[in-house]
Amino acid sequence: MKKRKKKNKIIYRFFGYLLIIVSLVFFLFLLFLNVLTLKWLFIIFIITLVLIGIFAFFLLHPLVKNKIKKIALIITLFLIIIYGGISYFLFNTLNFLNTISRDEYITKNYSIIIKKNSDINSLDDLKDLKVGYYSLDKLYNEKINVPIDYDLYGDLFLLYNDLMSGKINGILLENSSLRMLEENKEDYIYNIRELYTFEVLEKQDIKAKDVNTIKEPFNIYVSGIDTYGDISSISRSDVNMVITVNPLTKTILLTSIPRDYYVKLHGYNEMDKLTHAGLYGVDTSIKTIEDLLDININYYLKVNFTSLVDLVNILDGITVNSDYEFTAWDGTYFKEGLNDLNGELALSFSRERKSFIDGDKQRGKNQQEVIRAIISKASTPSIIMKYNSIISSIGPKIKTNMPQEDITSLIKMQLRDNSKWTVISSNLDGTDGYEYTYSYQGYELYVMIPIEESVNDVHNKIMEVQNGR
Repeated sequence: MKKRKKKNKIIYRFFGYLLIIVSLVFFLFLLFLNVLTLKWLFIIFIITLVLIGIFAFFLLHPLVKNKIKKIALIITLFLIIIYGGISYFLFNTLNFLNTISRDEYITKNYSIIIKKNSDINSLDDLKDLKVGYYSLDKLYNEKINVPIDYDLYGDLFLLYNDLMSGKINGILLENSSLRMLEENKEDYIYNIRELYTFEVLEKQDIKAKDVNTIKEPFNIYVSGIDTYGDISSISRSDVNMVITVNPLTKTILLTSIPRDYYVKLHGYNEMDKLTHAGLYGVDTSIKTIEDLLDININYYLKVNFTSLVDLVNILDGITVNSDYEFTAWDGTYFKEGLNDLNGELALSFSRERKSFIDGDKQRGKNQQEVIRAIISKASTPSIIMKYNSIISSIGPKIKTNMPQEDITSLIKMQLRDNSKWTVISSNLDGTDGYEYTYSYQGYELYVMIPIEESVNDVHNKIMEVQNGR
């Protein structure tokens, strides 16, 4: 009997102290997350303190009867589970915010490509042979460690043609340049094979133009890059959108810019497609759009194909309204009106442009519709049960330079006000044309030439939202 009492005493003490520790961890996480007002923090602190005081007293005080201790133990276990579960939830949130706000490096992925029927089977076989590389790609000799005779090319088509004709034995290209080649050479994939790959990490530091996100309007540039996998990979930006947020009027303006918009690249003083600005880093895209629209962009948000697919699938799909009936580039059929989409279908819906008379303009509208559908689905109460799955899955696939404190300030404001937001849209317009581009020299490519009135109109709309009109 004495042994049982001693054992019970140890158990009561253990769970009594465990309740104190778990409660303290819970409250510390709540403080670090900083999404609640002082009023609610004080209320939660008092409630937690009272619960700890009552049940820790029942479990730890020697004069409390054993029957009361048993009841207190059951309730204590329940509280430990509740506080522990919420602490896990808060820890994942903090980790998510830290992950998406940390983008110190970009990844450049390089490949040495040879003809499919080539006798070359290893890097050593390329010793003293000719390999061409594109002028926009930096040469990293230290990553190859084989003496190769490199030829510099300013023309991507000529580089490929010389490989096919045997004038050179291989080509060294960054993957974004490879995708440009694939886009314009339909037989490319059947004629080549990959001999060697390597990646290079380059440090980047894109400073945010900080504002008080709950008192001042701000602009976010959304860059959707045309890759799967690692979000740090450098690539063309297929989705280019400016989100203007006015926290005082609770208004959000979504402005879509066509990927093929013919713009002057900031820092290069050369004309190119906006999508190609992404090849030089998100900072170039930001500054190019600032020049185009005469606005300040405060923050950026970078996503890729994987981000969209995973997010929509975790949400158990979304429902979008299509303006047209069409069949997408991958053979997927979409009806006019409401369509229920999983992640892969949402990506297909977002990427299609050739099925529409308005081409990239309609694609921009479809991308805005997907964003609206995601916001709508993510706002439903049932999604809270999937919160941890959502943030753990998409955290590594989203990057932003918005500081964590700015994000939590917005969350705190929304929890306090519980206000409804008005979401409106605008789109830049242009005319079809063919022009030379800086990133694909020597050949005319399809571009969309900006209409000045459209650019001015979008600038005015952004200013109206920022100024609360």
